[in-house]
Amino acid sequence: MIVPREEFYPKHENEVWIAFDCRSPGAKNRLHCERLARGTAATIENLGYGRAVLAVRPGTARELVT
Repeated sequence: MIVPREEFYPKHENEVWIAFDCRSPGAKNRLHCERLARGTAATIENLGYGRAVLAVRPGTARELVT
């Protein structure tokens, strides 16, 4: 059975994915600094083996600016 894409992804949002290899020196610190800078607009997804992806949703960071 083929399930329609809209069932799993109802909104057509664009995300920017930034890959980090946390095995190199300072990369884990940089990942967390980038996450904190983007606030609720970003989430970290662990890929395993010392690698992670920072998923940033453009447009949601506007709520942070006052």
